Amino acid sequence: MRTFLLVWISLGILSSSAAEMEVRDSKLSVQAFGAFAVSKVTTSKVTSGLENPGNDLNFSRVTRFGLNVSYRYSEELEAFSQLMARRRPGREAAQLDLLVLNYHVNDLFSVRVGREILPIFLFSEQADIGVTYPWFEPPMETYPMNSIKSLEGARFTYRPESEENRFQFDFYAGSGQTKFESSTGAHVATYEPSLREGFGLNIEMESKAQAPSDFAYRVRLGALTGKVKLAVAAEADLGGGLTGRYFSTTDIGQLQLYTAGSLVKWMGTELISEYCLRQTKSPTLPRAAAIYGTLLHHFGNWSPNYTFFRVLDLEGSLRPHPDAALGVTTLLKSISFHAVGLNYQLDPSVLIKIQAMKYREEYEDSGYYINTYQGSVGADFVFF
Repeated sequence: MRTFLLVWISLGILSSSAAEMEVRDSKLSVQAFGAFAVSKVTTSKVTSGLENPGNDLNFSRVTRFGLNVSYRYSEELEAFSQLMARRRPGREAAQLDLLVLNYHVNDLFSVRVGREILPIFLFSEQADIGVTYPWFEPPMETYPMNSIKSLEGARFTYRPESEENRFQFDFYAGSGQTKFESSTGAHVATYEPSLREGFGLNIEMESKAQAPSDFAYRVRLGALTGKVKLAVAAEADLGGGLTGRYFSTTDIGQLQLYTAGSLVKWMGTELISEYCLRQTKSPTLPRAAAIYGTLLHHFGNWSPNYTFFRVLDLEGSLRPHPDAALGVTTLLKSISFHAVGLNYQLDPSVLIKIQAMKYREEYEDSGYYINTYQGSVGADFVFF
């Protein structure tokens, strides 16, 4: 926690210094953003979707701080970067998620080169900026359907417009690698999925709404294919001063990922929905499909909301048995959750969030299931 606070303070000082520079140099733009939340989980069972099990209040995994810096060299050329500090099980981590050069060929075409956040989902590029969506984070079992967050390569964008709509067509190619940890009791595992020879295509359409009460919509379709490998390093305390260690690398093979998302707004009501289909031939990363929907309404600064998520198709994903003492694995059959929330817009840059969630896992053996309940309270913020 001390390391995380030091990183947070350092980024804050850097943000303040950069903001002063922005006054003197209009080519430089700085945006600091982050989230702070505490949560309580009412069960100590093993689950795949919720961290920090137990009955104590914990800093939520959504707690983070980031800094976006952009610099415009000319009318055609600009650079972007994003530095993030996040909490991880048992440690804190800072990393560079975004570092790209963007060249505007003309009003319709642009080319981006470097490391950028993989633009496959409806909120991919805003996934860390919580003031742009109603949840503490985008529904966790849909976005982790693709665990590669950043891609190193190139993206080509075409943005035509009509009288009523804006369109965007993206083609991108590259490779990427992500490292994340999972901790359950005495067992700690590190996962490193990597994507090679990745190719993707996005099509997006957005209406040109003039007033907040106007009917507005945004629709996005995405497709990604590439070769995936998964490296796993795990260790567990066996007792008596002994530690067991395990290493493996699995060639997942070809991955196909298809997504469809929409955001509709009208008269203060918003409906957000997204679907994802993942296809592979490996039992390590099985075929799966998932969908979520969120409904919210704005009453002044208040916005109550409800979210439902479900895995529609899950082929044989091995997970720890709900009774961890048995020391065996079993097939996870389905995952779903319901969440209700209440948000308050303190000002344009601060969004306070309260959320209660029921998370359910069902297993193949004799209809065994786990219900886990989590309550969270926190705030998202952004400063320019």
